[in-house]
Amino acid sequence: MITVSFSSDATVRTCERRWFLASIVAHPTANKDLIRRDARLLRQLVHPEAWAGRIIHSTLEDFVIPAVREGDLPKSEKMLTHALDLLQRQAEFSRKRLYRHISKSKAGKDFCALYADEYDGGLTKTQREQVEFRVTTALGNAPRVETLWSEIKMNQRLSIEYSFRIRLYDALIEAKPDLVIVSPRRIKIVDWKCWASLTADPSDQLRFYAYVLEKYWSNQKLRPENFDLIAVNLLNGSVNPVPCTEDHWDEADDRVLEFIERTQTIVQGRSWDEIPLRSLGAPRSPTTCERCKFRAICRDAAPQTKEEELCLAL
Repeated sequence: MITVSFSSDATVRTCERRWFLASIVAHPTANKDLIRRDARLLRQLVHPEAWAGRIIHSTLEDFVIPAVREGDLPKSEKMLTHALDLLQRQAEFSRKRLYRHISKSKAGKDFCALYADEYDGGLTKTQREQVEFRVTTALGNAPRVETLWSEIKMNQRLSIEYSFRIRLYDALIEAKPDLVIVSPRRIKIVDWKCWASLTADPSDQLRFYAYVLEKYWSNQKLRPENFDLIAVNLLNGSVNPVPCTEDHWDEADDRVLEFIERTQTIVQGRSWDEIPLRSLGAPRSPTTCERCKFRAICRDAAPQTKEEELCLAL
């Protein structure tokens, strides 16, 4: 069954091959099939900006929110100490390329697989400094969203990075919001952002989450006005409300249907090894290929790879 998420939809729009390798070829238990195993490993790679976001998310989820619920917001210095310690452990884990031998379940929060360690010989000093700057800035701004922390402290029903799944149109629709706060007839969906650009717009993603949650809690007969969608940009401490209407949910529904139609056309009931990678759409920009985590097993991104290792690209 095909899984539809906001991120998978964004991936297939960028590159059908990347979606295929990440969602169809990669398999968590395929240790004997080298291509499926490598696809699973490569799927986990992250670039520095995404790594910084994960450090921030993990700090908020595991350290900040539990402390708020038990009493008070930790001081920024304590948040930063927690985050930089995690960053150091993850950097060391990735530098040794332990992600190729130790699973996420065994490594726990120390798990990290950096694109730079797999392809570029390691993080540069500048990249490491940029990650630390993002983390320091974001957690330094965290106390500025006081109203949100008060709401988290007062409400008993919270869902933190929980995967909400529904079956719809013969597919599995998934939403994994950063934070959901539930109160009587009000549902607040929070998305933590550490945008490189202050013009980046998370609106469609938040509306997609609301679309899924409305169906997940279908017995409550929720309407768009029952949802508060909040984008928190931690790089500048801003809290940005996002409007949501029936038209937006119609657009989300169209997005789901288009994704299912497109991916079903790709798969056509075939096994993964019956689908030629070359038959799938590639990105228009060569930069996309250069930064792609799957470039080692996609011929167009890695022309130096031996022919016999590229059965997926035939």
